[in-house]
Amino acid sequence: ELVRREADSIAEHGLSLSLAHARQLDFVQATYEQRLQAMTRALEKASVTPAQAADAERSSPRRRTDPPKKQTGLPSVTQQIAWEDARAAIAATARRTRPSPQMPQPTHAAHAPPGGHGGGAWREGSAEGSVGPNQAQKATEVIKITPEIPNLKIENKVLSSNSKSDNAYIFGGPYNFNKKAEGTIPKSRKSFSIKGSLPDPALQVAFMFRNKLISSGISVKEGYSTIRNLKLEGKELPDSNILLSTYSGLEMHIIVYYTNRNSVNLYAEHLHRLLGLEKLGMANVNSGNESIMDFLENKNLPVSGLNLMDGSGMSRFNAVTTDLMTALLIEMKKSKRSQYFINSLAVSGESGTFKNFLNYPSTKGKVIGKSGYMERVRSYSGYINTDDSTVAFSIIVNNYSCSASFMKKKIELLLLELSKE
Repeated sequence: ELVRREADSIAEHGLSLSLAHARQLDFVQATYEQRLQAMTRALEKASVTPAQAADAERSSPRRRTDPPKKQTGLPSVTQQIAWEDARAAIAATARRTRPSPQMPQPTHAAHAPPGGHGGGAWREGSAEGSVGPNQAQKATEVIKITPEIPNLKIENKVLSSNSKSDNAYIFGGPYNFNKKAEGTIPKSRKSFSIKGSLPDPALQVAFMFRNKLISSGISVKEGYSTIRNLKLEGKELPDSNILLSTYSGLEMHIIVYYTNRNSVNLYAEHLHRLLGLEKLGMANVNSGNESIMDFLENKNLPVSGLNLMDGSGMSRFNAVTTDLMTALLIEMKKSKRSQYFINSLAVSGESGTFKNFLNYPSTKGKVIGKSGYMERVRSYSGYINTDDSTVAFSIIVNNYSCSASFMKKKIELLLLELSKE
């Protein structure tokens, strides 16, 4: 097996490739020297010169003042907590135009907060607002919000633009009914939908359930609330509950499939809490983290450098090594439930978050895995299937200075070379 801890900085471009570890699976016959040579050749061919980087930055449509790309949960993200003073100053200055990585975003609106957001997985914790764009750089108007959310207020600062992409974001933390929408949307449509997080999913379920009862001719004596709100208001909780109905959800492997294929952070958080409940009898962040650590240590996997803060990877304080990720991928390949896990991964050029990744004749359908990215972080982990072998890989790049699209291309080149060996 080949374990290479860090690639050199790429052509003094300031990129930190936290490493493409490539581990050969047990059942494949290949020597250390062969894999080492393959990795060395791949890294050399994927290297970035300063001139290439400068050209990419100039040609990239995205500038530092643009709203950030959408974020998705990461299975293999190494977060660096210690930032350089200059970089921290830039981040502080840019907060006016960039959302904080810990604030709810449209694509990870379903991400539960550390304490667990009530309301289960209803509507994946999200709502949609339709905005009517006008001419470029003109103010937009909120046409409707789906579903109806009582007491919700949105400060709309979204502008229409000549861009054809969605660069609009909805800000606001859990239980906050005052939201702010910023960014731009295409001008050429009569309406455009922006997805954001529900302020209080549990309260929203109670509101809609009450309305459904009334519309069905069932009288409701009082209003609606949640256990959380009753406690905050100092009111007494009901002495007993009456079970009205039971609904059985999907089987676990289907939930895992949907979570990985579509990168649903909410479901990742729920599974994280469920682990804690099943193993330690408590559904919280700490019990979930402890359950995961117990599993990894019992399997003798390399946990040095691992720091878990949540179940989805959205926290900047999460840290994981590529060494652990490739070891975990190999362990999953041996598992009696490996097929469920493998089926849940995205397929290059075909499905999920890999649909537009490695979509070339030589790699289409041959690479499966999970991608993830945040501002200045890109990561890919999974398996490369060649004619005579299967390789587990994990690549994590932190704090790169080029555009996200350029970094994605460089990672593609690296994986293209690995797939040829």
